[in-house]
Amino acid sequence: MFLTDTIGGAIWKITPQGDISTWASDPLLVGTLPPGPLGFPIGANGIVFDAAGENVYVANTDKARIMMIPVNADGSAGTAEVFVEDPAKLGGPDGITFGADGYLYVAVVGSDSVVKIAPDGEITALAQGGPLQNPSDVGFGTRADSGTLYAANFAAFRLLGLVPGIPNPAILTIEN
Repeated sequence: MFLTDTIGGAIWKITPQGDISTWASDPLLVGTLPPGPLGFPIGANGIVFDAAGENVYVANTDKARIMMIPVNADGSAGTAEVFVEDPAKLGGPDGITFGADGYLYVAVVGSDSVVKIAPDGEITALAQGGPLQNPSDVGFGTRADSGTLYAANFAAFRLLGLVPGIPNPAILTIEN
């Protein structure tokens, strides 16, 4: 299992036996310092392996970027690189997943949107604004609904009063 350390800007590996180690630590995974309005940096966040298991993709929420980290033959982390960065279209990436089409799907918590990113890095908005409220994660269904993209409303910015409106935590479907 691989987990992101959002505040510390790292990726941890947890073995089936429960051993925990730092798998990757890189300045590209660190959030903004000094931290923003929440009082702590929000760096490495959403994480997903590509279909071949050759690369790990990680969202950096504060930096509006998705990083790619190659997986070395021995399973260790290669050198992190920026896959795509775009504050206008990707401001606040959070949860990420790959679709069967090879595109990366991203919940953009900072702009109430869900986008998809082509293998060449082109970003396309799928949904933006209501009813989305700070979507924090995306995922495809299984079996009969494997083509359905779901998004989870975090609604935290409204809950904390950082954005006006009534918080509406929810699971929504997004047209692809």
